[in-house]
Amino acid sequence: MQPQVVDPPPAPAYSVTIGDADASGGGGCLFGPTIQAGSWFIYVTVSPLPPGGFYMTAVSPATASSNVNPTGSETGQLTVGIGNQTYAITVYLNDESTVLGTGTVSTPSCVPVATVIPVPAPPGVTDPPGLNDSMWNLPSPDSTFTWSLVGTGHDAHLIVTIVAANTTFDGGATTHDYGVAPDSSVPLEPNLISVPRTPGVTDPPGPANATWNVPASTDVLTWAVGSDGHLVVTIIAVNTVFPGADHPTTHDYGTAPDAWVAPTVIAVPEQPGVTDPDGLNNATWKVPINDGTFTWTVNSDGHLIVTIVPASTVFEGTDQPTTHDFGVAPDSGVVTPPPGTTTPATPAPATSTASSSVSSSSETASSSTSSAAAVIIAAQPAVTDSDAGVVAAATTTSGNPYPTGSHNGGPGARFPVQLPLVAAFILAAGLVFVVLRRKSQTHH
Repeated sequence: MQPQVVDPPPAPAYSVTIGDADASGGGGCLFGPTIQAGSWFIYVTVSPLPPGGFYMTAVSPATASSNVNPTGSETGQLTVGIGNQTYAITVYLNDESTVLGTGTVSTPSCVPVATVIPVPAPPGVTDPPGLNDSMWNLPSPDSTFTWSLVGTGHDAHLIVTIVAANTTFDGGATTHDYGVAPDSSVPLEPNLISVPRTPGVTDPPGPANATWNVPASTDVLTWAVGSDGHLVVTIIAVNTVFPGADHPTTHDYGTAPDAWVAPTVIAVPEQPGVTDPDGLNNATWKVPINDGTFTWTVNSDGHLIVTIVPASTVFEGTDQPTTHDFGVAPDSGVVTPPPGTTTPATPAPATSTASSSVSSSSETASSSTSSAAAVIIAAQPAVTDSDAGVVAAATTTSGNPYPTGSHNGGPGARFPVQLPLVAAFILAAGLVFVVLRRKSQTHH
């Protein structure tokens, strides 16, 4: 009997799974930066597990890795050591010729392991006597650190920065701020100066109008008047103060003092008397004597002016005057006839008849002129003599108007002839003469 030929069983179908690179192998950079060396795991699973296990390779342009998993579980571990690389993975049966599966896996970029260094000790400072005046002594840069100041003067912060590669301070920082320079806080004895004397003011007449005469500013003091009118001086020199427990650097003089006070109001003095000789427009003032209250002057126009002497004293009036003008001296206007002047006798009443003699017309005109003058004088009313204070009546019953003596020396009544009356007398005499003259010419 011939032996029966049995075909070999078919090869089983294998499922191959290639996982991502796993950094649990410790994928930190060990050296570099050209080669980022480390240890990453790539897990490959073949199911079912082939008899005798399986074989794996990982190939990249830079390196190749292989691992045999003849026994054990369906998952084998392949170790690769280059970061930031793409590996070609091939899975074989353990005969290293039958390919069960392929794939690609990329390892992550290398994470460098930094060098941690301590923060340098702070550099020295320059600290002159006084408050808040210290400054850092800035170190020179080197291959590890650079130094810089941020800010000015005592307020500047000192900053150190690491420039060495892959190097940090504790906590991963690469800079450190030392802050401002420490200060000994030993104050200088301040320079004490006196408050300047109060400046002058400009004070025109009137209430509440005084202003400060502001001094010019210097490199020690500045002056300013505020919106409230206060004058303030301020020290700008360093470490300089005015006297005082709190070491003030300003002084307020307040508002400008105003010298104005409400004036005293007095009455205008009574009008002085005058000297008025006989005649027209010849009266003059009897000027009072100056004293501590008033001065008296007569100006070129003949006006008498009184002026108040005491300050802050005025006469009554809305404009508060300090002078009063009495004008020119009042004149009585009285003119006395010259001594020895007689008053013509009163003629008989004149009659107008056509039988008057032509030859006597000239005499008649002369007589009539005298009669008219007598009539005008007789018609004058009694007047008061401002000098003698007596009343004199005009009369035509006597040839002498001064029966008891002359006008200047005698005690008798005076007969004043005022200017308007003299003018009227002359006018009337002229008219009578003209009328009589015409009548004379008519009879001829």
